[in-house]
Amino acid sequence: MTSLPLAFKCNTISLDSQPVQLIPQSLCHSYFPEAATQEMLDLWRPMLCPFNSNTMLATMETLECFLPLSLPPEKAHLGYQLWFHEFMDLWDACHNAPIWEGEMMWLMARLANRNIGYIDWEPYIPLMFTRFLRSLSLPVVYKQTHATKHHKLDCGAMAEWIVAVLGGGSSAQKYLNKFMKTLESYFHPANFGHWLLKLKDFLRKLPYCFVLRVNFERYKKTWETQVPDSHKLTEEDITSFVESVQPVAMQAMFSKLGATDVIHALQHLATLRPSLIIPQVIER
Repeated sequence: MTSLPLAFKCNTISLDSQPVQLIPQSLCHSYFPEAATQEMLDLWRPMLCPFNSNTMLATMETLECFLPLSLPPEKAHLGYQLWFHEFMDLWDACHNAPIWEGEMMWLMARLANRNIGYIDWEPYIPLMFTRFLRSLSLPVVYKQTHATKHHKLDCGAMAEWIVAVLGGGSSAQKYLNKFMKTLESYFHPANFGHWLLKLKDFLRKLPYCFVLRVNFERYKKTWETQVPDSHKLTEEDITSFVESVQPVAMQAMFSKLGATDVIHALQHLATLRPSLIIPQVIER
């Protein structure tokens, strides 16, 4: 499935002291043979040392860039099955907002996006939504103590992963409903702070990723792995998604930071379910 274009990140490498721009790192993995995953793990797995943050960060950046993520389902044993559970366990063990978890999030988001319906994310859904909530740096205080550590996850990666795990009987929609309900009050015009920028960024990208998935499943087929019929988004799934995001988008219309991001979100939601969105927009 097509990834979030806005999330493309380009690397540079110095050759003879002249910076050369490479292809977007989200595409590098497509140019390796099927057996390359094991070779990469043999080379870079020894460098996955959580006690050395800089080495760990550099290694995760490299793995995110080059690990093949789009192998056919019948070749999964040569790809993500060699490292998926190991990496998730490593991430779970290092829960103190390590500097490399942003790269891990992008890796998992792209993996989920390219293998919809073939990976069981169910055991990880509650923990992932907890990480997402912590990454938004919301002004939550417990016994007059502010949180000093925040998960540094990109909103694009969060949105891409959430959309990829929806449907097919997943509990992700239930957690998304709770997640959006939690965020709704922070979009109230009376609330203003640094957290609002990230919230609005997430609100813009989430419906966009959902529209991309619907388009991928229902229109012109590509060489990419197709979503199995059992996990394709149904009409009920689309309605549930729009209904979960709609109250937040309506609340954010009158934000002090402007309405550009909200307009994009409402546009995508209206594309999915115009009967739910347009009347309320006109009324307001």
